[in-house]
Amino acid sequence: MTHKQPPAAKPKPRAPSISTQSTERPSIRPKQAAALLGVGLATLYRWQASRPDMPRARKLGPRTTVYDRTELLAWRDESPEAGNGSYGGQV
Repeated sequence: MTHKQPPAAKPKPRAPSISTQSTERPSIRPKQAAALLGVGLATLYRWQASRPDMPRARKLGPRTTVYDRTELLAWRDESPEAGNGSYGGQV
């Protein structure tokens, strides 16, 4: 009686490697965005609602919201109130 060997398993496809030179813009979660701007989450959300010049958050899913880190840094550097935890306007 001869034994048949099972067919050779197909190699699993490899996930694309993560490059440090990514062309995608870095996304950060709201908690990280607040820390980047030096404010709390409540202030971040208040600014989001009251400041039309603030970069908008993007919904990736029902429970996932991200901000573009590059846009936030540019906005923070342009806006005198952003990044120091205060906002001179009325909220």
